[in-house]
Amino acid sequence: MSEQTLPPEGDPSLAARCVRALLERHGLPRYRHSPWLADALGLSYSQAHRRMSGAAPWTLEELEQVGALFGEPLADVVAPGRAPMVAGVVRVGSGVLDCQLQLGEAIADPHPNSLVAVKTSSGWIALCASEANDEETYKIERLEARPGG
Repeated sequence: MSEQTLPPEGDPSLAARCVRALLERHGLPRYRHSPWLADALGLSYSQAHRRMSGAAPWTLEELEQVGALFGEPLADVVAPGRAPMVAGVVRVGSGVLDCQLQLGEAIADPHPNSLVAVKTSSGWIALCASEANDEETYKIERLEARPGG
């Protein structure tokens, strides 16, 4: 690898920035990142710190493993700036199906046939806007339904 392809000194790799964002999203203070990573992946502190600083490369398996520990798929780990997914349910007829929702902004007057998210005392529900009554509705950027088995 030539010096031109290396990140500038002190500038962590994209993978390291994505992992840092994930850890911060889940409330882990920055000073705990390297020790936590060492424990989580079975690395030495030095190896973990080198990955977090961008001095050592990440494998896709490591990125996937770190995401899995927080219940996030690899695609969410490596998508900087993407809003995190939240657990919820989607109404299907008279039943409900567990899902993950990526929420957008609040919508004041959604189209009656659009799918929106509503926060209730029991959590997030994705439903048809016409069923939302007077509740505050949110745009759904992404919905992943996970049928039970």
